[in-house]
Amino acid sequence: MENHLYSHLITFHRSGGAVVLNTQVSTQAPDPDGLLDEFSREIGDGVGVPGQSTVRRRLPWLLGTQWSGFADRPVGRRIKGKSALHRTAFTEAQAAAIHRALTATDYATRAVRC
Repeated sequence: MENHLYSHLITFHRSGGAVVLNTQVSTQAPDPDGLLDEFSREIGDGVGVPGQSTVRRRLPWLLGTQWSGFADRPVGRRIKGKSALHRTAFTEAQAAAIHRALTATDYATRAVRC
């Protein structure tokens, strides 16, 4: 089975005020819009908070791979990634460290808006 969908979750420090889920769907998928609609419904099921905005863009493949929402182009952007290729979840200690870093109130930063 071919994989036509890629997605990644971006979590900011609480001062950023956002959690972002970027998703790319190949136009080679049998029904790309339907696939994205289904994925959006399933990923949001049970969250309890509606998304604030949904932006859909059709981009040429190369431009889509270089779009700043997917590539780490901005200077100074810090990320910690967890690949879906990993076979295990974050450990409890790792999850606790992530939670502390994202919710700390003594962390001075400018608010980031997407």
